[in-house]
Amino acid sequence: MFWAWAHGKLSTELALEPVLYDIQELNRLALDEGELDFTKVSMATYLSPSVKEKYRLLSSGAALGKGCGPLVVSQKPWRPGEAGKLRLAIPGRDTTACKLAEMALGDEVEEWVELRYDKIMPAVLEGRDVDAGVIIHESRFVYKGLGLECAFDLGQWWEQETGLPLPLGVMLARRDLPENVAEEAEQILRDSIRLADELIDHASGESLWKYMRDNAVELEDQTMRAHVQLYVNRFSVDLGQQGRAAVKEFEKRAHNG
Repeated sequence: MFWAWAHGKLSTELALEPVLYDIQELNRLALDEGELDFTKVSMATYLSPSVKEKYRLLSSGAALGKGCGPLVVSQKPWRPGEAGKLRLAIPGRDTTACKLAEMALGDEVEEWVELRYDKIMPAVLEGRDVDAGVIIHESRFVYKGLGLECAFDLGQWWEQETGLPLPLGVMLARRDLPENVAEEAEQILRDSIRLADELIDHASGESLWKYMRDNAVELEDQTMRAHVQLYVNRFSVDLGQQGRAAVKEFEKRAHNG
């Protein structure tokens, strides 16, 4: 999303200094310190009163859509009610993945085991400390190759329950920033996403691919391309009416839960 902005491909005087963290680390920074002017956080973290007090929601930069939700994976397939009480690995208590699992499978879980997202599949394969794990990001494209099974699709559950796209993560701006700065950043990010989308399959997009390879966990080009296609979409450019309805619905269900 930030490649064009970070590499001076856009006409703006608003400088960008990228800070790359795991999503749970970004969640904790927003919850504890709020030091970043702009930040991506999990949808579940955005609902925290302390985060809403410090940040406002931007219309661009979100990770939201259909067919892109977290998956619960295990060594063997099972259905809710059949596996007994689970030790479930999650990528952080403040993540959307965890909140969704609480909504859909809360009664099935005996122990919530927090792990960094890229440590979850190895833990499930080992099978000693967890029975299953909630995977996010690129993991959904590689779990089958590791011999794991999808036991429960949390995104599919959300879509069946609500008929709406699933809001995974949102982009925020500090409330104490000047209004014109926040609005300019919102538009620049929108332009950055559009330019990257135009160039990703073009010969002149090699700088974009280098940026992705330098910062990816799963390094195969096919996996990175699939990740971009799934998670960077029209809702990333602008939430729109449907996207904002999904955010509102998630907030209502999270509070009712």
